[in-house]
Amino acid sequence: MDKKYIIMSLIAALVACMGTTASADMVSDTIDYFDGADVVTITAFNPLFYTHHLTVNPGEQLGDGTLTLGFIDDDPDRSYFSKEYVLVTTYGGGWDIQLAAGEVDGPVDLSVDSTLLDTGELDVAIGVSIGQDVQLDYSTLSANVVPVPGAVLLGMLGLSAAGIKLRKRA
Repeated sequence: MDKKYIIMSLIAALVACMGTTASADMVSDTIDYFDGADVVTITAFNPLFYTHHLTVNPGEQLGDGTLTLGFIDDDPDRSYFSKEYVLVTTYGGGWDIQLAAGEVDGPVDLSVDSTLLDTGELDVAIGVSIGQDVQLDYSTLSANVVPVPGAVLLGMLGLSAAGIKLRKRA
């Protein structure tokens, strides 16, 4: 009888540990040198294209993430009509999914849906309106790591089978 409770307690502890470690893991990739320069200037006729790479262990996948762009406001005293307007998208042969558009005065955090991270890579394109420019100091992509649903289901089936076997013995 005591043996049964010990085994059930161990299984419960294992499940609790699996749940907390899966939700706490995060991976990130920072690019802070573009073509060897500390800061890159983006103009309307020279958009910036680059790729972030995130890796996870087998049995895990990437959840939702955040793309942080470290823009530098090079002229804080400019008038409303001369402010730079930035378009940030993912690309795959075209300007596919718009992540943000607007005037930037410093670091910007953009939400990235997990469906955009299924390969572990995020292709980013940044462009500005004609006649304007903006400077980018760094780009960081961070995402939560979650267990693959199939792996969790397989683990739960194994625990269920163990529970049934223990129940039949009692």
